[in-house]
Amino acid sequence: MSTNPLASLRDEWSGKAAETAIRLGVLAILLVWCFQILQPFILPFLWAVIIAVAIYPLYVSLVNVLQGRTAIAAALITVGFLVILMVPTVMLTKHLVANVAALADGIRQGRIEIPPPPDAVRAWPLIGDAVANAWNLVLTNFVEALRLVEPQLKVLGLWLLSVAAKAGVGLLVFVAAFVIAGILLANSAQGHRLAYRVSRRLVGERGDKFADLAGATIRSVARGVLGVAVIQALLAGLGFMAAGVPGAGIWALLCLISAVVQIGVGPIVIPVVIYVFVTGDTVIAVVFLVWNALIMVLDNILKPLLIGRGVDVPMIVIFVGAKSSADVFDGAFVDDTFARFMKVLVLLGSLVSLLLSRDFLKREGIDQFEYPVLILLSTLGMLLLTSANSLISLYLGLELMSLALYVVAAFHRDNLKASEAGLKYFVLGALSSGMLLYGASLIYGYAGTVQFDGIAKALKAGPQIGVVFGLVFLMAGLAFKMSTVPF
Repeated sequence: MSTNPLASLRDEWSGKAAETAIRLGVLAILLVWCFQILQPFILPFLWAVIIAVAIYPLYVSLVNVLQGRTAIAAALITVGFLVILMVPTVMLTKHLVANVAALADGIRQGRIEIPPPPDAVRAWPLIGDAVANAWNLVLTNFVEALRLVEPQLKVLGLWLLSVAAKAGVGLLVFVAAFVIAGILLANSAQGHRLAYRVSRRLVGERGDKFADLAGATIRSVARGVLGVAVIQALLAGLGFMAAGVPGAGIWALLCLISAVVQIGVGPIVIPVVIYVFVTGDTVIAVVFLVWNALIMVLDNILKPLLIGRGVDVPMIVIFVGAKSSADVFDGAFVDDTFARFMKVLVLLGSLVSLLLSRDFLKREGIDQFEYPVLILLSTLGMLLLTSANSLISLYLGLELMSLALYVVAAFHRDNLKASEAGLKYFVLGALSSGMLLYGASLIYGYAGTVQFDGIAKALKAGPQIGVVFGLVFLMAGLAFKMSTVPF
């Protein structure tokens, strides 16, 4: 009885296919299991590699000092960084626990005296009455006030527990990363050879250059992140001390931690700014606000400068690539490198003007809280103006700046020249606003858009008489605003 060769071949292939599928399935299961086992160690190991590469120059210097004792140098660096990491953490945790325990004990025994709300609180727009009534309720019946916000307190407590748990896990990850980094540093010679072999396999003869560039990039980024975080924390601490904020050192430490983990100093300084506004002088509060706003945007300038050091990349590429641009409100406002740089200049100018005008205001007897508020409003208009990406946002920022400056020009009401200057500035500003709006209307009518990029495309497509006339009116309006010759 003869057998069909095709059938036997098909059976053989089916058996091999089934065997291959089983092997692949078992291999996939093993890979999944191995990944699940190694998953908790992936993040610490990646951080360990980054830390080891970042602090390698320090390790080399320490090895030279210790005359080639690599193990001792790695151990000293590991212990040193663990001390730097753990000591502030333990101090901060101890301080927070002590404060929470004292607060709870004071509430139980009724030893905490809550001051009555200042009269200025009720004058706050929109929320003044609600805040003052809630404050009075806490003052008269603290238990009832807690009962009213009990659901929100539960949610807040759960969120705080979640944040504390994540912070604890993150701390353990960094402790493990520093220990692994010490081991990698002790075996850095083998690591160098491995990195060069892998890079040569990936990119060929230029592998060594790519490996060196990768190491220099990691060190530069680490230097930029840590350097900017230290500078921001120091500047914030100086501001806290100058404004008389209680526990300025603790707040500065929190700013350092928040900046290092790339959250930014904003979540720390904003509540402190609110506290200074509630409890302090208005001028000091506005100066403190501008100072902290400058600190918050300072990393956009300093970080590219520090990152660019030691890397063979043009500085313009570093500046452009440090943070990509973003837009909001359908492109009406844009946040890019140029806008961030101009905002730093605006904030510096506002801060200097507030500081220089303090003595003049006192000497003339017009040291009133409205002046710093007007400067703050004009600064906000300038910040909007630097990010404007359309004719509408340009006009909004320009008018917000101008309306506040009209009042600033005539702020000394008893001075005839100041009143005359304010009135003339207002009349010319109204004229320039009309010219600017007329020009914007012409541009929109002929170009069909108010976005700057759309207007540029319309001009590239060919000059249109309406767009040209609109631009002439627009530039004349801006020149009137700035009192530019011959306007």
